Amino acid sequence: MKLKVWYWAIVLVLLPTSAHAYVDPGMTGFLVTSLLGAMAAMGYVVRQYLARIKLWITRKPPVEETQDIDEKS
Repeated sequence: MKLKVWYWAIVLVLLPTSAHAYVDPGMTGFLVTSLLGAMAAMGYVVRQYLARIKLWITRKPPVEETQDIDEKS
């Protein structure tokens, strides 16, 4: 059943049809801007996850203080 659905989805996508549509330069600019924004967002997310992984790998144990505040003075 799933194979049949995928088959028809691929056939419908690949069939040539006439759109009779006009893509003006404003639409092209919108698409380019959207693509660049999506790429920047993906880069930010990847950078954040890599920073978390790096922090998890290089995390040092907390340093315990051996002196009280009164002994320092």
